[in-house]
Amino acid sequence: MKQITTGDDYYHASYVQIGENVNFICAQGPLPNTIENFWCMVIQEDSKASKTDTDMIIIHISVRLKWLLQVIIQLCQWIEEGKNQCAEYFPNGDWEWKNYGAIRVKIVEKTSPVTQLRKVYRTKIQAIYKDKKHEVLHLLYGGWPDHFVAESAPVCREVRTLALKFSEKKPIIVHCSAGIGRTGTFAAIFMAVDRLKHNENLSIPDIVKELRDQRMHAVQNDQQYLFIYRMVIDILLAEDLLIKSPEIISLIKEYDDLIARKRQERNQKGKK
Repeated sequence: MKQITTGDDYYHASYVQIGENVNFICAQGPLPNTIENFWCMVIQEDSKASKTDTDMIIIHISVRLKWLLQVIIQLCQWIEEGKNQCAEYFPNGDWEWKNYGAIRVKIVEKTSPVTQLRKVYRTKIQAIYKDKKHEVLHLLYGGWPDHFVAESAPVCREVRTLALKFSEKKPIIVHCSAGIGRTGTFAAIFMAVDRLKHNENLSIPDIVKELRDQRMHAVQNDQQYLFIYRMVIDILLAEDLLIKSPEIISLIKEYDDLIARKRQERNQKGKK
């Protein structure tokens, strides 16, 4: 990355082609020593517009971006089960500027719950680099435990809807902690629905393989793998592209029963 003024300029993220008009940057959650790098990744495309075609953004793989990043989706809480999941990379709670190396950041709309979406919060943020302002919408979904699946398929669906609404065809930065489990699953959901809407044959195994070619180790376990199917069904039902037949109802119940058992097992392990 070209704009970092101090330290290492590497950031662990991958450019992922979701579909014709949707692109992700799947990223590791910022660490205390990588916050400046993270913000540089978010804003640098706008300041790169006047540079030569040979300039590159380096984020795990070399990519050329064509749009300014405006939406960040955080799929983890700041702290989960007493463990830090990612560093707080904006000064939530006041209106003061905070410096992250060469980049200044402040909130312009305080964090607030998104109406009717449990554990979803939005914050409007402004970042300045070299006197140029960049506004970002930050969406945090705190209902998705690490190494597991989202608590609510409908809420996860609405997070997807918000991302598409505000991104305006610009790449969407998505991160959790490591940036592969929850983030990868979320990306795979987008990819699967995009294939169906373009009348392409859908194979979830092929989707995950294609995703892993772009973001290594994406989708961490069988529960997350099944959640991709569950979310595709939920989205198609919500958009009246699928009939809620007895077979579909049975599939949803089987999934819900399985996840309820897995959740109980996780809770029991957590008590030991």
